[in-house]
Order: sequence, then structure tokens, then C-alpha cells
Amino acid sequence: DPGGRRRSAGSYLRKREAQDAIDAAYDAATRAAPQTLGAYSETWTERHPRSPRTNATNSHRISRVLDVELEGMRLRDWPFRDLRRRHAVDLVDHMLRHQGRAHTGVQNILRSLSAMSEDAITDEIAEVNFVRGVRVRANDPRVRGTTRPPRVLGFDELRRFAAHGGEHEPMLRVFTDCGLRLGEVLALARADF
Repeated sequence: DPGGRRRSAGSYLRKREAQDAIDAAYDAATRAAPQTLGAYSETWTERHPRSPRTNATNSHRISRVLDVELEGMRLRDWPFRDLRRRHAVDLVDHMLRHQGRAHTGVQNILRSLSAMSEDAITDEIAEVNFVRGVRVRANDPRVRGTTRPPRVLGFDELRRFAAHGGEHEPMLRVFTDCGLRLGEVLALARADF
């Protein structure tokens, strides 16, 4: 089925009858699957779930470009099978010139679209990953937006933060003073949080 699960097509006496039932089941599943990029994006995170935060980030990024017009049609209305690299190049141009996005913003949107395209290929809704290979250089003259600089806190600010941890202050001090990541300090799986 479109979710990638195997379903029984029934029991049959002849191999030919069984194959016909399997073919009919595949055809019905393909017809039921969303065919446009917009329709697929609505169910993508349910069909191919990732962590809740990743799902939310990907959905948000893709929503920013669904209404961009490419060759007279909104991206959301394009059948996935018809999207090609030229559409991704036009999309990049629109994001840089008209939306004024920064280099990293465009790259992040392309990454989300690429992940969705790969899953659409798996679901046999798309034939190619239309954004694969499309690059945006940091020195592209169309880039108008600037990437936000990373926020680096000083030791005094980190100590004030840790002081609000109450009984957990020693642990927070280890994190903040040594610059350790959570996985480097605790022997826990991500699911434990």
C-alpha cells in the first residue's frame, strides 16, 4: 500500500489469478496515492515519519515554497512525476530574487524537498529527485539575505543559566563549562528524553 506495508490480495487456486489480484491491488494503491507535490506534502510526514521536530521543520520549510509559481503553475499543483531539475533551478532563483532568502535558508528548503522527493520515489509517485544536484553558492550574487550569526554565550551567562537549574546545577555546569553535548555526558538514548 502507499504506506509501504504488505497487504494480502487473497488466496487463489491459480498463479495467474493471484498475479492479477496483486496487479489490481498495486493499481488501486497507486491511484489512491496523492499525485501532486502539495497533496503529497500533506501526508508525507505520516507516510515517512521522522522525529516530531524534524517533521515540523520539514513541513514548515516546504510550506514556504508551495505557492511559488513555476511555468504558470503553483508548485503545490505540479504532479510529482513532471517536476524536473529546471523547476528546482527556477525555484532557487525565486527564493533568492523575490523572497530574499539567505544562502542557508535556500539550502535548507532544498534539503527538505530532496528528502520528500526521495520518499516519493520510494512510493512510486515521483520518478526523479528534481532537486538533487542543485547547488547554491554562498557567493551567488542573487543572495540578499544574510545568515544569522551563531549566538555564543560567555561563561558568565552560562553560569547564570546553570544557577537556575536548582539541584541540577552541577550537571548543567559540566555541560556549560566543558562545552559537552548531551550524548557525551549521559549514557542515554535519545528516546529517553
